[in-house]
Amino acid sequence: MKKSIRAAAVAVAAMVATVLGSVAVPTSAQAAQSNCKDYRYGRLCAYAYANGYLAYMTRGAGGPSYANMRFSLHCTSGYTAQDHGAFSTSPYLDYSFFFSVGNRGLCEVQLTYFTGGEVYYSGLVAA
Repeated sequence: MKKSIRAAAVAVAAMVATVLGSVAVPTSAQAAQSNCKDYRYGRLCAYAYANGYLAYMTRGAGGPSYANMRFSLHCTSGYTAQDHGAFSTSPYLDYSFFFSVGNRGLCEVQLTYFTGGEVYYSGLVAA
């Protein structure tokens, strides 16, 4: 049962990511570079494209039933961008946000975990 729920959640997340803000988001296979790091409750990834950066997290089984989190983008040039606000997460679901900011050079995704008072980073990627 968990596998079918997870598969459905992944499919929905993929559909949301591809239509987010009317921006055509390339697939991860088209990314110029990607970087992923495991964190306490899952995995955080950044994908770089010519037209922006994709923040993607998979929430695992740990932590509270619901947690408030937020994506932001931080580049070595000093450029920063925020998603559209904090969002609630549940275990076994995937979440994503596409920063349609063009090529800003070396950047990384920051995930702020408000519920636990922690911050995680994906590692740097470049288009």
